[in-house]
Amino acid sequence: MIGFENDGHRYEEHYAPKRAVTLFNREILDRFEPDGEAFPPGSVGENITVAGIDLGKLAIGTRLAVGEAEIQLEKPWKPCHATNAASGQSRVNEREHLGFFASVVRPGTIRRGDVVEVL
Repeated sequence: MIGFENDGHRYEEHYAPKRAVTLFNREILDRFEPDGEAFPPGSVGENITVAGIDLGKLAIGTRLAVGEAEIQLEKPWKPCHATNAASGQSRVNEREHLGFFASVVRPGTIRRGDVVEVL
């Protein structure tokens, strides 16, 4: 399986090639705490936090270039909750905000701040 180096999976059923990468929108993380500080990237356990591209409007099969890698959106993903690692604050995903599971089409290095481009 190709995914992120040293990335773990809490449940065995999450360990699958079409679930090698998880993506979530920065804009949705901001909605988990509307009256306070926004939840930081990684709060729902996503590998990649995307800003400026509405993942909810993309179709299954859409490919994205991220850094040197290329990934393909495979299945919508509904995180159960968000946890702010800095404050310990947790919120249930009551509105059922969705992200995506993705497979790796072309492996490569991804770094914080890399541009995410819809292909």
